[in-house]
Amino acid sequence: DLKGFIKMQKNIFYKSHFFEFQMATKSILSKSIPISGGGYLRIFPWMMSKWLIKQYLKGGHFFAFYIHPFELSSRNDTPLPKNTKSLQKLRFTLGKKTVSKKLTNLIKLLKSNNYEFVTFSDLRKKLLNSINNKTLFC
Repeated sequence: DLKGFIKMQKNIFYKSHFFEFQMATKSILSKSIPISGGGYLRIFPWMMSKWLIKQYLKGGHFFAFYIHPFELSSRNDTPLPKNTKSLQKLRFTLGKKTVSKKLTNLIKLLKSNNYEFVTFSDLRKKLLNSINNKTLFC
């Protein structure tokens, strides 16, 4: 619920020194497809991920990417809880052999589109400074 938040720019909202950084999605056939997480990078074929991300980047909007460390492991025998269902096991192991190359391709794609790599901490400082100087991005 973003009630009371100020929209600073697409996917960045602010309220009382708290920032909400929404993950990037792309609308396809009235469905919002997440495109900025390690699981999606791992599971989607690179050509599909590349196309979705390129479409999103055309808007020049904030793009955050998150990835869990286990997704960078080439091990397919990562221990999962004993009660993990087969479909969940597949979801956590599918594409692990290709994720490293896809991540390298993603970094190249972002760099070629002049995206800047920053930590959330540094981004937060920059955004707070823009608020103090009354230069909101919207």
